[in-house]
Amino acid sequence: MKRKAGRKVSSLGSNPATPTTDLRGKDGAIKKLRHHTAPKQKGNFFMNKHGEAFVEPVVKADGRRGYVEYFVFADDIKIRHRKYGQVNRLKDDAQRREALEKLRIRIHQQLMEKHQAKKPEKQTKVRLALNELVERKKLYTKQNTWRTYKTAVKMFCDFLGENNPGIKITEITREHINDFLLSRYERKNTSRTRNNYLLALKTLFNMLLDEERIEKNPCAKISVVASRSETHVAYTDAELRKIRTWLNENDRYTFFFCQFIIYTFLRPLEVRFVRIRDIDIENGKLTLPATFSKTRRMLKKIPEDFLKAIRKKKLHKHPQEYFVFSASGKPGAKPVGQNYFEKRFKKLKDKLGFSPLHTMYGLRHSYVSQLARNGAKWHDIMNQTGHTTMTAFSKYMRSLGLQLAPDLSEFISVKF
Repeated sequence: MKRKAGRKVSSLGSNPATPTTDLRGKDGAIKKLRHHTAPKQKGNFFMNKHGEAFVEPVVKADGRRGYVEYFVFADDIKIRHRKYGQVNRLKDDAQRREALEKLRIRIHQQLMEKHQAKKPEKQTKVRLALNELVERKKLYTKQNTWRTYKTAVKMFCDFLGENNPGIKITEITREHINDFLLSRYERKNTSRTRNNYLLALKTLFNMLLDEERIEKNPCAKISVVASRSETHVAYTDAELRKIRTWLNENDRYTFFFCQFIIYTFLRPLEVRFVRIRDIDIENGKLTLPATFSKTRRMLKKIPEDFLKAIRKKKLHKHPQEYFVFSASGKPGAKPVGQNYFEKRFKKLKDKLGFSPLHTMYGLRHSYVSQLARNGAKWHDIMNQTGHTTMTAFSKYMRSLGLQLAPDLSEFISVKF
């Protein structure tokens, strides 16, 4: 039985969030009139059975990296999500496309189910008090240090919630702190992580003590434990020559980044945040603000050989606010990511057969070692590395094997 032209047929179509009306014209073609009951947005809208709207996930690419992008609407706010999964580890393009499509389908299926909202943390009085201090710390603490405070408070308050619910801030004792620190070992945390949590909590409880909100610091008599961590390996002179040759021939951008580490003795993290304005080409000086320095605001003298390399890059033609290194391969408004050059340097390590402990940070160690071996005075080296105390500098030199015990063989009475 044929339908009459112009007859309307109600339909939900593929998206229950946006009902449509099919209108059959004289030529038999179906025209869909959409009634917008969901937010307007390019792409296909869906709504799961719990009334949560989202835009259909799509496969996209960011340079050579593929990912799945989708939008979720919460309280009339559009929130973008990107999922990379493990697909970019695949070298074959066809396999990567297939993996991305599987990821897209899996995400779509998950979105069609009930959205599992993150369970909110129970805001106890202890958590509120410590979080208040952490927020204050954010105003004058470096970002990585502040994150340690935040994580330590979360872990500690979660521990108290499981083992001592309802405890007051004034009732926390050394036993509670020790039990918490012991639990971190049970969670496979390292001694270094345990020490970081202890120092963070000790600082926060000191603040409470100064404000007379507690009578004594429960962390006061708890000591840090010995921790061992693998250090960055220093390169031999022969290995440095191989690195210089390979980078010069295969990756000039990473070569320039490594020159900054070598000639200014900056850490890779610090080099990432060097701006055009920080380089005084006329006077051959580099100023690194304390915001991005591990120790303090630093003023560096740029060697003439490296100054020539900087002039060739014509950095002064870029805006002063630009970072020297960006993902575009030239100065830009956004610095490169933390692992950007590490990934590029890994190609060199794989090619030349270096271990995971051979890193770009090791270049700094290598040239500090050269200064010491060639007779440079320690206070001059200390000015280059940026250490503020002789104790910290001596510890650093010992870690490089540059502070050897003296030869005492002349005091041995019986030669063996």
